[in-house]
Amino acid sequence: MAKAVVVQELTRVTFDHGGLVSVTYTTDGVMIAVREDDPRTRWRYKFANVQAVRITTSDCFDYTGVLIDNKLSRRLVEIVGSSWLKALAAELREHDAAATSMDKSRHFVLAFHEQVVEIAAWSVEAEPVQLRYSGGQWIE
Repeated sequence: MAKAVVVQELTRVTFDHGGLVSVTYTTDGVMIAVREDDPRTRWRYKFANVQAVRITTSDCFDYTGVLIDNKLSRRLVEIVGSSWLKALAAELREHDAAATSMDKSRHFVLAFHEQVVEIAAWSVEAEPVQLRYSGGQWIE
């Protein structure tokens, strides 16, 4: 059975409406920006060696076995024993029996009020980004 493990506690990150700022695809991975309770700071998560990205409405996400203390919010979690990773690895083997790229993949989850972002990637790095106020809004 799948089990959630906390990768990072995000006690100040906003996981309600508007918490997810952006999902950006780059040449070396996927970057996710999220709001913090303090409008001067944003968190940036950089996922490397990305195999898959899935974004669903929270109503369509199966929380079975992935909740910690009956919640996911305000945490970046990794799903150990992920059925999604197993399905991706099986599909990869169908196309390339010698491929090993899924062997290092980890299933990360960021759950917001309205959506759940799942990333299959080898690693993630988190960094706070300080914003400045200009023209009536907070910008990088």
